[in-house]
Amino acid sequence: MIAMGTRSRSGLSHFLHGSATEWLVRHAKPPVLAVHDVELGSEQSRHLPPVE
Repeated sequence: MIAMGTRSRSGLSHFLHGSATEWLVRHAKPPVLAVHDVELGSEQSRHLPPVE
């Protein structure tokens, strides 16, 4: 399985730059897990290591 993040581009930006994740989802032989960026609350964030 391949796991990749995605930034959810749309419109002109998506047309000009494409999406590596979208391409991989369509062409990869193994399954692909595409994960969208989400905002975490302080309660959720405290369980994660600090970002450097």
